[in-house]
Amino acid sequence: WDEKTRTGKVEAAELLEHDQPIDAVRDEVQLAQRFTQTLERFLAKHPVAGHKLCTNLPGIQTLPRWLLLPPIGEKKLDDLVQFEARQQIAVPLEDVVWDYACLEPPLEKKGEQRPRRVVFVAAKRHVAQARLQLWSRCDVQPDILQSDGIALHNWLRFELAGDAAQGFSDATPNAVTGLLDIGSDVTNLIFSGPQTLWFRAIGQA
Repeated sequence: WDEKTRTGKVEAAELLEHDQPIDAVRDEVQLAQRFTQTLERFLAKHPVAGHKLCTNLPGIQTLPRWLLLPPIGEKKLDDLVQFEARQQIAVPLEDVVWDYACLEPPLEKKGEQRPRRVVFVAAKRHVAQARLQLWSRCDVQPDILQSDGIALHNWLRFELAGDAAQGFSDATPNAVTGLLDIGSDVTNLIFSGPQTLWFRAIGQA
């Protein structure tokens, strides 16, 4: 991580395939066992002790919402986000894990009247816990659980190098880059920029 340029660098990447295909597995216990076996192989090659660990939650298992809020200071923002979220998701907030982020810089000037655009992402608590339990089976506790859509946005925003990253300059806050991520079981569509984030996850393409 370069604090001066606020960009990250991917130092290593590895693809580990499951020993057996998981496409046709419908039993949750068997599926968890196969994930655990693959994680054990990964951890044997790459010990994570002493490092911060972030793991993903498939976007199709999350509940994203985009909120347009009136001009409001940071101190009252939490309460207003919670109020709006309760109106827009059918699941009680007590039954989900959630977080949010403002897509624009905070209000700095006194009397500044600019709407606050917020992305709110939630997941059912039992779904998030099941994802984390895949790691706890290997005696590892992730520090961060992040939606695919948010992770891909952060990759575009902070780690992507070269010409494709030029649109992410803070000097061009309205520039937007589109990304189509076709996975084995979920396809993610992301539109991302310095002050823009929209994503949608669907089943197999």
